Amino acid sequence: MPPDALISLAAAATGHPHARLFGRGTTALYAAFRALALLHGPGEIILPDLICSTVFDAVLLAGHTPILAAVLPGRWTIDPADVRRRITGRSRAVLVAHLFGHVATVQPDTFADLGLPIIEDAIQGFGGAVGRIGRVTILGFAPGKMIGGRGSLLLTSDAALWQAVRAIAVDSSDVLRHLTETTRPSADGGPDTRFVRYRPQVISAAPELLRAFDDSETNCAQIEAGWHHLPEQTALRNANARYLADRLTDTCLQLSTISDGDAVWRFTIVAPTVQSARWIARHLQGDGLPGSRLYPSLSALFTPDSVCPSAEIAPRLLNLWVDQTINRAKLDQMIAVIRAAPGIVNAQGTTGAGGV
Repeated sequence: MPPDALISLAAAATGHPHARLFGRGTTALYAAFRALALLHGPGEIILPDLICSTVFDAVLLAGHTPILAAVLPGRWTIDPADVRRRITGRSRAVLVAHLFGHVATVQPDTFADLGLPIIEDAIQGFGGAVGRIGRVTILGFAPGKMIGGRGSLLLTSDAALWQAVRAIAVDSSDVLRHLTETTRPSADGGPDTRFVRYRPQVISAAPELLRAFDDSETNCAQIEAGWHHLPEQTALRNANARYLADRLTDTCLQLSTISDGDAVWRFTIVAPTVQSARWIARHLQGDGLPGSRLYPSLSALFTPDSVCPSAEIAPRLLNLWVDQTINRAKLDQMIAVIRAAPGIVNAQGTTGAGGV
């Protein structure tokens, strides 16, 4: 599949007529945030407290200040009510991510009364009912994501934003220039300087984070294959996630809620204590089973003076693989390990016998 054909497929799937390919999801997010800075000046981007830290990096590289908002437990998507509490005169956009494949409960006009566009991060939810809530939609391809290969797509229906996106160079020297400009004080007291000390680290990672699309025949073929198998892979992941949910429902674990329209990337559970989360992660790995403690709370790392409620949940959160590499036997092994963990109380009031 040539790149133009891939763009046409994505445009048809999302309804956005304009699209540009990039080398990774972080790069596409950077381009969206940078386009907003070019059009409206640097400001604040509101994003969920639980998300890959490279999204945070993309906000900083584009010259904005990240503002972290709470997520909805059990769905792990941004809380629209908390977003409203964090809006200021410098807000430029809200980043809505379908985290772990759960479709966010946000509509295209959710923040229209505030004049704030939505940047839709559909990298983990593609295959579900996503792609049409944002002024910009980001799709991503990578091993382990919903579609393999390497790269990302930025799609938009906004003509002015599209012109700005087209003008952006994926070049770390451009990043250095505009970041120098955005550290200068402005008339309204901005920009926020809390993250200035972190910027050198982000800038050093810029060559890795900002990449042009690999248009090789091999990469495009991998993306094409993943795209055409997306419906069946989505059905498989959702079925595996529901199997885990059904067989852990009598425990004291907090389980993710699976809804119609989801394309579950990882099935997420919250252990009752940090110690039990560590025990489960360690024993899954020891048995050769895929599971991870994926995302920390960004507010706990970067804004300890203003910590989101998810900061307490994040250390107890575990992600379980549900993709095509997982069969029913492995799912049953995962369930056995989780049930054996200390502190996992079931409906009969008994707990796992494992030692910490």
